[in-house]
Order: sequence, then C-alpha cells, then structure tokens
Amino acid sequence: MTTPVFTTPTAVEALRPNIYAFPPQDIVPEALIVRASTLAAEIEGDEPIVGCPFIDPGEAGFTPEGEELDENEVDSREVEVATGKVTVSAVVSNEMYR
Repeated sequence: MTTPVFTTPTAVEALRPNIYAFPPQDIVPEALIVRASTLAAEIEGDEPIVGCPFIDPGEAGFTPEGEELDENEVDSREVEVATGKVTVSAVVSNEMYR
C-alpha cells in the first residue's frame, strides 16, 4: 500500500506554501507573553532536561506606612521539564516542503 502524495494544487489552503511565518516578538513586541517571558536557551535533542525555577512568595499582607517590613522566608523551587517530540509523518511534494 502506498501513501498518497500531497501536491500543491490538491492540498488544503492551509498547507500551501503561500503563507509566511514570523516570530511573535517581531510582530507584537508589546504582547504581555513576550514582555513577561525570558528566553533562557534553545534546547535541542531528546536528552536535555530544562530546570524551570520559580518562587512562591507566600501570602501578601498590609503594612501601615512607617512600620518596619517583615521579612518572610521565600519558598523557591524548581520544576524539571524533559524535552521530547510530538511527531507525525507525511509524504509531501517538494513545492509544499519548501
């Protein structure tokens, strides 16, 4: 059994090579997700594990003006995220691939 080959004329419009993709930070640099995120590294391969640190500051409280601020213990933790791939394989024409 052979896999059908998609060609440009018969492909759905979303798969045709007449679209362009741009990094979000180039298009909407003022977006909250872009401004509040930090790109730490570009991870490649299946072996690396990314350590994502975060801090839980605890409960917020009210301190009247002029009073000394209490120093609370900070709960800092790390979440390890293993890299991997979600894949699907399809046969496409050279034009669609490019």
